[in-house]
Amino acid sequence: ADATIARSTSGAAIDPQIRAREAIAKAMALRDKVTPRERLYIEAQAARRAPGPRDAADAAYIAGLRKLAIVNSLNIGSTRLTRLAGLGPFTFYSGGTLSIDSNMQLTTLADLAIANAPALSSLYITNNATLQDLTGLESVTAADRLTISMNNRLANLRGLSALEQLG
Repeated sequence: ADATIARSTSGAAIDPQIRAREAIAKAMALRDKVTPRERLYIEAQAARRAPGPRDAADAAYIAGLRKLAIVNSLNIGSTRLTRLAGLGPFTFYSGGTLSIDSNMQLTTLADLAIANAPALSSLYITNNATLQDLTGLESVTAADRLTISMNNRLANLRGLSALEQLG
């Protein structure tokens, strides 16, 4: 079966979904050799790419992420979620990154439970076609980089009222 998979000269699958599944399978095989925190992240990624309905995989991914109470980087991207209920609470390390990108059905961040987000390195809110406001980001007080773009229904920036420092 492996002979039918197109591969680069380095041996990696050309198809990004196959490449992701292979990377997750390798990470799962090695998960007993990493820290408990890394293991939780690997298991969350495996849940996200599990076969079956996409909605169930997204829910399993979020359940796995909930086990990671303190994060350096959180990317919520390309899901079919309409809300982020059950995700968090999260505390970000200083210098962390929050990216919410390409969630075409996401309407609100209100359920995003960020307990503490000191001095984020980057905050990206991009390409969320139905996102209406930024409620849920009230604990963000500083960010070195801020990108908010292509959120066609975004009516205001109210959720960033505590943001005191950029750059």
